[in-house]
Amino acid sequence: MEKQKICIVGGGLTGLITAITLSKLNLKIDLITGNINQYTKSNRTIAISQNNYDFLKKLKIFKFSKKEFWPCSKMKLYTEAKKKEFTEIFGLNRDKKQKKQILYMMENSIIAKYLIRNIKKKNIISLKTHKKISEIAP
Repeated sequence: MEKQKICIVGGGLTGLITAITLSKLNLKIDLITGNINQYTKSNRTIAISQNNYDFLKKLKIFKFSKKEFWPCSKMKLYTEAKKKEFTEIFGLNRDKKQKKQILYMMENSIIAKYLIRNIKKKNIISLKTHKKISEIAP
């Protein structure tokens, strides 16, 4: 059976991780994205669950250190009321018997930079940047 080339549209964290993961299967990949550097300039953070953290760790696509991935054993969600005061509307605390964290926080740009460097080293992934997809037709 002939191997097919795979096209991934989108260079966010999901697209980057998908491209690297599929490249481990020795598949040729086109990763089509707009400005790939836009993902490295933001200082926003994201959170992933313990299950997602474990999955990414098994993929071995980046080093996991406490410097990049911050374990969280407590989470609270707040809303802003009319009086400009914050009101807690949801909270989770890790049970002390439980070994798993509630979630892991990470800075999006640090992870994106690492993944982009990794992709640029792989000859099997063709990075096509500054592209706009307006329609996908058969």
